[in-house]
This record gives sequence, structure tokens and C-alpha cells, in this order.
Amino acid sequence: MHETIRPVALVYGLKNYNNVGIKYQTEDISATLAQLETAWKTVFPNKNFDYYFQDEQLGNMYESELRFAQIINLFTIISIIIACIGLIGLSAFSSVKRFKEIGVRKVLGASVPNIIVLMSKEFIVLTIVGFVLSIPLAYYFITAWLEGFAYSIELEWWMVASAGILTMGLTLITVGFQSAKAAFVNPIESLRSE
Repeated sequence: MHETIRPVALVYGLKNYNNVGIKYQTEDISATLAQLETAWKTVFPNKNFDYYFQDEQLGNMYESELRFAQIINLFTIISIIIACIGLIGLSAFSSVKRFKEIGVRKVLGASVPNIIVLMSKEFIVLTIVGFVLSIPLAYYFITAWLEGFAYSIELEWWMVASAGILTMGLTLITVGFQSAKAAFVNPIESLRSE
């Protein structure tokens, strides 16, 4: 993945083979290997029969990339969970702080969706600002990482947009739950403490 593909020549008829590629379809791999070893010893009696499977060889080449992807996925999940816990705490604090305001608004005729929008608005703005500020930094690190590969994709606008939509969705779900909880409280309970 990190090196370009070099030109290859496949030549038939040479007596000095280094590798032979064989494609087979069988369920009994050990019997096939025994047959191949017998044929190899017949043709090349002085050379050892060493073999490897192409899929295992390719898997070993990509093992570090797969491990890196697993680590990134794990830290991504952990950071999303921590961010959602922080949003839950911040929105719960905001709803407790605005508990009387929500009660007054409900008494004056505000509906539950209006209160949810009111409570979620500031978090949506903060999420948008944070996302916009993170785009240049993420773009820099992702393009630097992709430059390490011989053949890589280009970072497209829809990839960034899908990350923003996912972030906004998680924010709305997390904050919306706390806002709805505060909006469904009976206004008498919030105004009674006066």
C-alpha cells in the first residue's frame, strides 16, 4: 500500500524458477499440498518445497494498517461516548439552570417543541462552530496520512459533510433528550419553589 506497483514480466519456459503460482479449488487442502509436493519433487528434486498462501501473504502486508484502523475506531468510539456524556451533563445543567424560565414559558403558552428548540439552539450553534473550526485541522492530518500511500483516495466534500451531519445528529439526540425531559415537567413544580 505504501509502494507503487513496479513492472512485472511473466516468462514461461525458464528452467530456474523462484516461485510458482498455483490457483486451485478444493476442500481438502492437505491432499492438494501433498500432490503439489510430489509433482515439485519430480520436476525439481534438488529444491525444497516451500509454500505460502497468497491471501495470508496479503493479509500480513496489511496487518499494520488493519491494526491502526482498529485503534482509530476504538478511540473514535471512546471519544464519541465521552462527548455525549459531556453533552448530557451540560444540557442537564442548562435545563436545571433554566428550570423556572421553562415553567414561565409553558404558563405563557410555549409548546413542548418550542421549548426543545429553545434549549437545543445554543448547543447546535456550539456544535457548528466546533465543527467548522475542526475542518482545517482534520483536513491537514487526513491528507498527510493519505500521502503515505502509493495509491489513495482524494478527500471529498461529502465525506466532511457526512461527518458534520453525524455530529449534528448525535448532538440533537443527546441534547434533545434532556430538553424534552425539561419541557415535559409540569410548570407548577418549577413555579412552586418561589
